[in-house]
Amino acid sequence: MPPRSNQTSFTGVRFRPSGRFYAEIRAAGERIVLGTFDTAELAARAWDAAAWRLGRSRAILNFHDCETLEEAEFVVGVSTANLVSVEQRRRARQLRRHIDIAEADERAMEAWRRAFPRDVLDEEAFFTQRRADRATKKAAKMEVRWKKAFIEVQYTGPQMIDADRWLDQFLTTPSASSASEDDGDF
Repeated sequence: MPPRSNQTSFTGVRFRPSGRFYAEIRAAGERIVLGTFDTAELAARAWDAAAWRLGRSRAILNFHDCETLEEAEFVVGVSTANLVSVEQRRRARQLRRHIDIAEADERAMEAWRRAFPRDVLDEEAFFTQRRADRATKKAAKMEVRWKKAFIEVQYTGPQMIDADRWLDQFLTTPSASSASEDDGDF
């Protein structure tokens, strides 16, 4: 396929019908316009400076004679320092949308509070009661957990019966021999 007539041999540079050259670079699917230049070389150098600023590899640059970004910008005569990455612009737009939505919500809620003050009081009472109910349920759950733990400890009992404990248990429990003696008295 032959190259289109408005393309040049430089990356990111196109020929305009006016006889000038247009440079643009793409980043994250968006187009960043670098401007229109008198020569294709100047437009290509502007593209190189922008690509360098965006962190692209030096292997894809149109010219490899510049050693630093500042030198590349100086040759072009245009600073790309204000070139904001596309991702930063996308995040700024997204943040602005979120802020606008939050502000609109605040304005709507303020209008609702002024129009329906009784609803505001009812809502506050509802949530106060709900917090109290949750606290009561939480306390009841904790009490059940404590009781369960206490019962489990009582059920499992001591793992080893020491002599003193056995003696206490034995003395407090009526023996079979004493029961038979009582039966003999009848």
